[in-house]
Amino acid sequence: MKREWKQIIFIIAFMIIGVLIGRIAVSAQIAQFNDPEIIRLFTEKGMEVPEPLSFAQGMTGFALLFSGFPTGAIIFRHFADKWLRSTAPKIVIAILTLPIYVTIGAVCSVPMLIYKLYAACTK
Repeated sequence: MKREWKQIIFIIAFMIIGVLIGRIAVSAQIAQFNDPEIIRLFTEKGMEVPEPLSFAQGMTGFALLFSGFPTGAIIFRHFADKWLRSTAPKIVIAILTLPIYVTIGAVCSVPMLIYKLYAACTK
């Protein structure tokens, strides 16, 4: 299997995992806000009771977050292979810049997935 297809499958797999975890998290949040003890806790502290996320918002958010991990790793690998030669600086820089690349990956995961699919299909 070519490298592009492996990357596409990797991003889609993480996206599916994010959707599943997002569904579980939203279900847990809805169940938590149906509990009268939680509502009473919020009102006793003088706080507003927040509305739980919708399933679409939670699943989309977690899907983008989780697909940001492999997309950020792909972007980091591209830059690291281009500019860094030895392994030690790559590891240190990867650890220090992980949150940045995950954030960039979460924003770029869908466009990168579309680009990779287009590039892989036109070859």
